[in-house]
Amino acid sequence: LAIEQANTALLEYEQTIQQLSWETFDLLHEKISAVAEEADFLIELLSSDKLYDDNGQLTNSGSATMGLHGQNYNTYMYQADLVAKEIKRLEKEMTKDSYDTELEARYREMISLQQEYILSAQDSKEAIRDMVEEGINLELDALQELIDKKNEALDAEKDLYDYQKKVKEQTKEIASLEKQ
Repeated sequence: LAIEQANTALLEYEQTIQQLSWETFDLLHEKISAVAEEADFLIELLSSDKLYDDNGQLTNSGSATMGLHGQNYNTYMYQADLVAKEIKRLEKEMTKDSYDTELEARYREMISLQQEYILSAQDSKEAIRDMVEEGINLELDALQELIDKKNEALDAEKDLYDYQKKVKEQTKEIASLEKQ
């Protein structure tokens, strides 16, 4: 009877330790997630600002937005790494007790959470890529505008040269006619 009570107490102790471990992990997860949520809030606030100047260069708001996307990427990848470590730990525990349904559910929850973080990190990386692409496109548009203006100036210069050449020829012709 005493051995059974000791075994029961030991199992309850292990479950309590496991629960505390999970609660600690979840609390850490919540604190880190708050960083990404704050960054998302700031990105949303900055989205109404002008992110690029007329030449496609990032403004201060644009640089801040890109930096926040980078911060989110790093945060999500860090969280995915933490979850991967938790998954490995759970796998070890599951080898000891493969019939623990609570452990199995926690394991599946961690797999899902890791996938979510990886997708969120991918979204942040794509947001950075999109911002760079938009800046390059704006810069190309500005350069094309300069090229167009230069071509117009060259065409005007050529027209002026042709006109001056024509006037010179006509002046020569008039002088030649006057001599005759």
